[in-house]
Amino acid sequence: MFEEFQCIRRKKVDEIVKNSWTIGKISQWEKGNQLRNFLMRSIPESINQKMVEKILKLEI
Repeated sequence: MFEEFQCIRRKKVDEIVKNSWTIGKISQWEKGNQLRNFLMRSIPESINQKMVEKILKLEI
C-alpha cells in the first residue's frame, strides 16, 4: 500500500514541479514583460481552477 501511495505521490510531485518551473521561468522574463503580463492575465480562471483541483486530488 505504501509503495502505491509513493508512486501516486511521485507523479503528483513531478507534475507540480514541472508546472512551477514553467510558470517561474515565464514570470522571470526580463525582456518582453508586457507579453509576460498579458500571458499570465490571459489564463482563464477555469484553467487555474483545474490546476488547483489536480493538485488537491489524490488518485488511488
